[in-house]
Amino acid sequence: MRKVRLVLSLALIACLTFSTLPSAQAEAGRTVNIQVKSRFVSEFPDIKQEGIIENGRAYLPLRHLAAILQLKVHWDEKRKTATFIQPGRELVLSTRTNTAWLNGQARTLDTPLKIHNQRRYVPVRFVAEWFDGEAVWDEQTRTVVIKDNSPFISALVDQEMYWFDHLKGELYRSIGGQTPVKLGSFKVLAGSGTEPTFSSIKAEKMSGSNRWLSIHLVVHGFTGIYVVHGVFLKDGQVLHHAELEYSGIYSLVHMSRYDRYAVLSDGIQVQIVDAEGEIVKELDLQALTGVDDRLMIEKVTDRYMLVRPFKTPYLILVDLIKQEGVKQYQQFYSEEDQLASENVGYNSYEFLHYFDLHLEKEEGNTLYFTSRSIETGEIQTYTYTIGQ
Repeated sequence: MRKVRLVLSLALIACLTFSTLPSAQAEAGRTVNIQVKSRFVSEFPDIKQEGIIENGRAYLPLRHLAAILQLKVHWDEKRKTATFIQPGRELVLSTRTNTAWLNGQARTLDTPLKIHNQRRYVPVRFVAEWFDGEAVWDEQTRTVVIKDNSPFISALVDQEMYWFDHLKGELYRSIGGQTPVKLGSFKVLAGSGTEPTFSSIKAEKMSGSNRWLSIHLVVHGFTGIYVVHGVFLKDGQVLHHAELEYSGIYSLVHMSRYDRYAVLSDGIQVQIVDAEGEIVKELDLQALTGVDDRLMIEKVTDRYMLVRPFKTPYLILVDLIKQEGVKQYQQFYSEEDQLASENVGYNSYEFLHYFDLHLEKEEGNTLYFTSRSIETGEIQTYTYTIGQ
């Protein structure tokens, strides 16, 4: 497992450091490549449209460049203007004039927004630099290298864009072409945003104007520290918030949603919230499991939860029908394995081994678990019936 984890880490780090995306043919009939560099994991667009070079300057389709730089873009068809938005920064470009507006201040450009093959293109370097990014043209490889230096991770849902400042812990939202509004401030760890990271934000529609945000903050890669913020927004205001901090030895499997519900947990108290923001269930994980530790939620349904303590790796099933916790390793492991799991060294190979005990499938109220014996290496299957 350690070898797999290392290979996966190296592969993801390589993807994070750079990605080169070939475009179609430039006006000179030669390929223009786009290379994106960012400290954060973002949903970069699949750039399939033309990157063009004109008068020594590189242009990209406005929505592709906006996605690369994590900008909200609003096109005004009547005025023929494109407005690029990020917390604290706004840029307006037009196809009718060489005047650009930077936070309301006019500036004359010799590279305005332009139309090419019925698509709107923007000057890459000018836009990138205004939003604290970089754009460098490599003539030898005919590559535009775009670097996003912003502290933001971002997500889109409907016509809304959300940004989280990885350094300050500030959450913003913009609807349509509106100026971003600060929604709140949340905890970030020391060292956050100072080196490549796999932090991310996900925004989901619950109902009407209600939104669910999951913010995963990672410090120092896979073996570092994670902070997960669950945020329920009702009509643009923070109604519920939960913060969970845990070690990177755990995979990013903490469950924050199921069916139509949001799950808010700090590792001890759990709130199940419906699409309207109503708390339909509250649970005390320590009381249910008898474990004096914070616990990560691996899975949750209306009938059961699977949780793991942070100090020890063993799996606990919380039977919500019986309202009690069942330590699965005590049911299925030998006495030797039970003792070993209770005294395993943190971050060791043996610690990782106990993640092998996991839910394989469920049929009705019967759950099927599998585990590999430390003593024999044999894979065994066990069952548990909810409510019995």
